[in-house]
Amino acid sequence: MQPLRPLEIPLDGKNLIQASAGTGKTWTISLLYLRLIIEQQLTVDQLLVVTYTRAATEELRERIRARLKVAVAAYENPASAKGEYQDLLDLYPPDDEHRLWYLRRALLSFDEAAVFTIHGFCQRALQENAFDVGLPFDSELVQDEADMQIALADQFWQRRMLEPDALDLSVLQSESVTPDSLLGNVRNFIGKPYLLPVRAEPVTADAFSAAQQNYQSTLTNAALMWEQQKGKILETLSPEVLNKTVYAPQKIAEAATVLEMLFSGVDVKDAQKTLIKFTVAYIQSKTKKGQLVPEHMFFELCENLLQHYEALQDMQKNALEQLRFDLLVFLQKELPESKRKAGLLAFDDLLVNLQEALELRPSLAEALAERYQVALIDE
Repeated sequence: MQPLRPLEIPLDGKNLIQASAGTGKTWTISLLYLRLIIEQQLTVDQLLVVTYTRAATEELRERIRARLKVAVAAYENPASAKGEYQDLLDLYPPDDEHRLWYLRRALLSFDEAAVFTIHGFCQRALQENAFDVGLPFDSELVQDEADMQIALADQFWQRRMLEPDALDLSVLQSESVTPDSLLGNVRNFIGKPYLLPVRAEPVTADAFSAAQQNYQSTLTNAALMWEQQKGKILETLSPEVLNKTVYAPQKIAEAATVLEMLFSGVDVKDAQKTLIKFTVAYIQSKTKKGQLVPEHMFFELCENLLQHYEALQDMQKNALEQLRFDLLVFLQKELPESKRKAGLLAFDDLLVNLQEALELRPSLAEALAERYQVALIDE
């Protein structure tokens, strides 16, 4: 890495300039612009200048125009030149009358200067080559496509949830999910096909139904055994044998209440926190040294029940992710088609369409390179 000297840097090839905010990027770009006008005799429509925001574009445009005015004055009256303009005269002496003519031409035709935002450049390139890229000549650029997204999300919801399968039904019953909330989850990924979403292994409705049956069957067996042997089960969990902190009489009574709610069909939040206290492995881990591990068939049932319960929870979580993923896939397919029919383009469409056009039509890239001889990019 070496210090930047705008009047010495080569004007051919590619140059990467590293600079933080406020270090004079605009100053440098406008000086390089002058050099390209004088040294390579380029016209303003052959010099592509790109930056991010509209405000930055206007500032850059005015700074370059002002730079051209001062440069013209310096070449008209060399004695008045100061600072970088004197250095410019030393590098490109005013004895060549063509240099002043190039600068005047640039100043007079500056309204045609190719100074754009990134999206503005993409829009110009697509409009000028609309026939080649297969876009309508009168496409309208819209800043907000929210209404169209909402309409499509509602359409997806109606198709999917009018008669939901077991998996989608579980999402509706366990999550506060709406078309708007789903759309909010995926909105930032719409219109960005270069982002590849990562999804968990898909869960089928049949697999979910089978998991529900396994859970319900085990729950029924555990509930029956609890009803028949509740006293003996609780006697087995003696605080004399087990960790007193976890299996204190009060905590065991609270856990028993939660179990009874679960067995009666109540949807208990975080049920696994209670179920785990009645599993073989957990009881073994909490048994005091020198004591025999309490044993009962109910603990094995609870271990199986916990496994089925956690499997269902994982499936339900994956089901919500699948619903979001499917909505995103639906929008990525249907939204561009809806906009195409309506003759609309959003900002992301400009980037995507131009990138696709350049990849599919090398001649377009060659045409743009021929038109814009040099690109100055302010990032």
